[in-house]
Amino acid sequence: NGKTAQDTSGLDKKFADIQTMKKGRNWTHAKTAVDLLEVELKAAENQDALGTLYETRAGIDKMVQILAIESDETRLTALVDFSTDEDPTVRAGIVWELRGICEQEDAQRAILNLTSDPVKSVAIAARQAMVQAGGPLSIPFLEEAIVSTAGTGGKQGDVALARALEIDDPEVVPVLLKILEVRSKAPAAALRQVLNRLAELGTPECVPAIKPFLQHADAEVAEVAKDVIAELGG
Repeated sequence: NGKTAQDTSGLDKKFADIQTMKKGRNWTHAKTAVDLLEVELKAAENQDALGTLYETRAGIDKMVQILAIESDETRLTALVDFSTDEDPTVRAGIVWELRGICEQEDAQRAILNLTSDPVKSVAIAARQAMVQAGGPLSIPFLEEAIVSTAGTGGKQGDVALARALEIDDPEVVPVLLKILEVRSKAPAAALRQVLNRLAELGTPECVPAIKPFLQHADAEVAEVAKDVIAELGG
């Protein structure tokens, strides 16, 4: 019995290690670990554990195959196809891989679909990827990141602020106003950029949110605020 308990404990650890590799996107190492464990379980004729292992390895094999594709176009197609895979670790891996090519519209739309994933960790990863991607599709996630990091100064909020400034679309105006509201103590250079962007994209309705910056401690911010208000007709 002692040996059985020890064997069970060792087996549980091997499965846990494989899950850790999957979560860390160490797909090649995970495949090697699965292959070795399969040999061990077959020798022990442990059919129950083999069934669990086969369920685990399915996602790993998919990711290894996708990442082995040399053609960028074919790999993108495969990533998009597997973005609805039933295995959440695969979907999380897909988000990570798509994140690196998120300037492509097909990749960004696949990430967008995963922002409402039923598995919270996958949805969070997708929302962070949308912030990284920027562009009009990312606007709701930019505001979310700016608000959620306002009190902590998290890096994601800084990325979201930078992405908002890159968008040349009036749809981003509410995000710019939210920056003034919750990041009023942001660096002066960033505030000046936000104000200047509002001068280009905003409307007179933006003026009340800008007026407090007429008394900003940084004289240049105050001067820009004055000019923007005049530009918007406030």
